[in-house]
Amino acid sequence: MWKIAIPKQFSIGVTIFISINMAIKFIAYPMIAHTSDGFFKGLVFMFLLSITVRYLIIYFYDLIKIDWLLIESLKARNNHRENRVTKRIKRLKKIGALTLLVGLTSTDPVITILYFRRGYFDWDGIRGLDLKILFIMSNLICTLIMGGIISVLFEII
Repeated sequence: MWKIAIPKQFSIGVTIFISINMAIKFIAYPMIAHTSDGFFKGLVFMFLLSITVRYLIIYFYDLIKIDWLLIESLKARNNHRENRVTKRIKRLKKIGALTLLVGLTSTDPVITILYFRRGYFDWDGIRGLDLKILFIMSNLICTLIMGGIISVLFEII
């Protein structure tokens, strides 16, 4: 039988992280999407909820000071453990810096900020104007992508 060396806090944290992300997208958008101007209101609501919840995730990540996504270890090149997230980051980084930026920005704002903030194991939140702009843009891009996907899914159903 295979043994996977994944820390307990990673598996619990990622499960909660993915659940929160899916809840934002699949609960928040349909609540507003069927009203007049629903698509636009749904996107705005998703964006505001997303930016709030994701900020709180980063705040909580820094508060508990546990690298449950293994991003800090990856930045420190001290990653004896790998996961799906760190493997994807390494693959995107090999292709190029722009590909890494676009790939992370369009995938998840939390991972984007944790990876692009300066230093490692500093637990310093979203400091600097460049990170704040990146956080807002990443949330906007993710909201537009997921809003479009969810809208198409609801039209099909």
